[in-house]
Amino acid sequence: MKRVALAYLIVFVALFLWGCRTSDPAKEVQLKARVDEYHNMLLSINDGQKAAENVYVTSLVKYLDPADRQDATYKAVYMQNAWLERNLGAKKRQQQNDITIQGISIGSDGRSALVEVTVLRRGAVFKRAEKWIWVNDNWYRTLEFTY
Repeated sequence: MKRVALAYLIVFVALFLWGCRTSDPAKEVQLKARVDEYHNMLLSINDGQKAAENVYVTSLVKYLDPADRQDATYKAVYMQNAWLERNLGAKKRQQQNDITIQGISIGSDGRSALVEVTVLRRGAVFKRAEKWIWVNDNWYRTLEFTY
């Protein structure tokens, strides 16, 4: 029941942001580039030694909410470990993980956006929504929902 409610909430937010969409192509292009960099970083996490030295954490923190660096670091450690396991598991099975942007909706104020993506992992497709915010002339991911 909670998953259904969360899915409805995400769809509602996506429709709301789409309806309030502003037309700022430069920000959308910058957001798409930033999101692609972030996803490529996730997909490149495949070295246990670098993970042990928190090399990936340092890179991931640059994409996460700058308002709370301690929370961003905590999330980056979790993401590093989760994606290391996913990527190594896919490599062992001679498969590949993939993340594809399905849509970008920038809010009416131009300072927040919802990015809908699909994640292909071990043959299964997962839909995900990421909330990004505009701070100091750059985009940062704040929230992420899988549904």
